[in-house]
Formats: sequence, structure tokens, C-alpha cells
Amino acid sequence: MNESESHSKLLRAGNQDKEDRISSLPDGILCNILSFLPFRYAVATCILSSRWKCVWTSLPNLCFDEAWIMTEDSWNRFEKSVNMALLLSDSAINRFSLSSITRYNLSQLKFWVSSAISRNVRELELKIYNDCRPELDNLNFGGIELPESIYTSKTLENLKLDLRFFIKAPPPGICFPSVKILDV
Repeated sequence: MNESESHSKLLRAGNQDKEDRISSLPDGILCNILSFLPFRYAVATCILSSRWKCVWTSLPNLCFDEAWIMTEDSWNRFEKSVNMALLLSDSAINRFSLSSITRYNLSQLKFWVSSAISRNVRELELKIYNDCRPELDNLNFGGIELPESIYTSKTLENLKLDLRFFIKAPPPGICFPSVKILDV
């Protein structure tokens, strides 16, 4: 048997062993692997096999960036992705990050923040600008009102607010009882 035939035989033998070793890993390890991917790519792994279909719903870090979108239809898909991520999983969230420059819906923003807080988020980062939305200028509506739960959360430790508008004053009482890092 010559070297070429030997190599060909090895290749055929290798093709017979098509065991999917990654899919046999525990969910915790798969989630750890997926956590290194941008969220939209982690979600895309659900098409790999039925085993991967819901793995992404257990990701502890949910980071959403409007830069992913280009069209109105993409914006609708972006909103659906954020909603799906918050509604389909019941595991705790370590980090929730949202970045939006030109589009946002204030009631949707409050829902997302409230959902993250209800899932015991530890780090919350909001980068919201109204550069292209003059109708939402502070003078027109006196600032935005964040959900009350953000001020009373016992799990929130790191809060970063990079906002280009005013926030209404929090209600009187306990304010940020567990926050160790506040970046405004």
C-alpha cells in the first residue's frame, strides 16, 4: 500500500466517526462557550440542532446594540430579540446592556429594565441617546421615568447610565440599596 492509499483510508475512517462532541457537553459549559459570542450569534446557534434550540435562553449576559440594525424591519427583529431573550428564560441575569442611538420606545425600555431587575440582574448598562429624535428632547417631556424597581433592587450592584437626557427623580425612600458602582 502506497502513502496516498494509506492517507485516503485514514480520511475515510475519520469520516465514519462523526460524533458531535460539543453537543454532548452540559448546558452550563455550552452557555459559557456561547457567552463569548455576540448575543445575535449565540441565538443563531439554535438552528444547529434540536439540542441547541434553547441553550441560548440560559445565557447570563444579555447585551443588545442597535448597531446591529439597518432597516425598520431589522429594528422590529431587534425588539423581538430583546423581548424573546427576557421572556423565554427564567434564569438569573448577570449583565444586561442596551445601546440605542436613534430609536427607542420609552415603554419598551421600562419593560426591558423591569424584566432584567425581576431576573436579579447584577450589572445594568444603558446607553441611550436621542441625537436623532428631537421630539423626545428633555424640554418636551421633562425627562424619562425609570421603573421604580431599579431604585429598590437588592441584587443590582453595578449601574451605568450613559443617557443624553434627564431622568426624573426617583421616588422617596430606599434608593440603590446594593449598588457598589454607579456611573452616570
